[in-house]
Amino acid sequence: MKVLLTAFGAFPGVPINPSQVLLEGFAKPDALNFQLHKVLLPVDYSYCVQWLSTLTEEYDLVIHMGVANNASQNQVELQAKNYRGLTPDTKGFFCEGKISLEKPEVLMTDLSFDFLEGESYKQIVKSRDAGDYLCNFLYFKSLEKGSFRRVLFYHLAPDSIISADLQQKLLAWLLEQIFIENYR
Repeated sequence: MKVLLTAFGAFPGVPINPSQVLLEGFAKPDALNFQLHKVLLPVDYSYCVQWLSTLTEEYDLVIHMGVANNASQNQVELQAKNYRGLTPDTKGFFCEGKISLEKPEVLMTDLSFDFLEGESYKQIVKSRDAGDYLCNFLYFKSLEKGSFRRVLFYHLAPDSIISADLQQKLLAWLLEQIFIENYR
């Protein structure tokens, strides 16, 4: 089994992206038997489009990560909206409007997150709003790839809310729960 883990680098207002810190420091839990591949992405629409177009669909699970500056908890994004807003990427590019004219307003992940009901880690919640920036765009484009539906966007709270050490533990726990609920 192969897992792809991605994160974004710095962008205006976020000189050190917690998702990059988590990606660079994360080691897969010993209890899980899979190959982990990591990719750091620039906050750049055209780069992400090009990167996705060359990505072969050989991964059993893809987890994209980014920061949600206004979040008080980490967020498992259940859907991506067919919309991007006015915030420019690090190259100054933006294009408000639909991401794809042929696709519906929302694409959903095929992963189940029932384990987030009840007494789970309180620092992780389900969300239906991945925003209108590059996080949502990358998530939508990944889901749009068709059979590439076992994909998730995981928004991190800022490091002033959840420490880098705790983020490591939360991601390990999240991966374990995803495997228990979706792959057994």
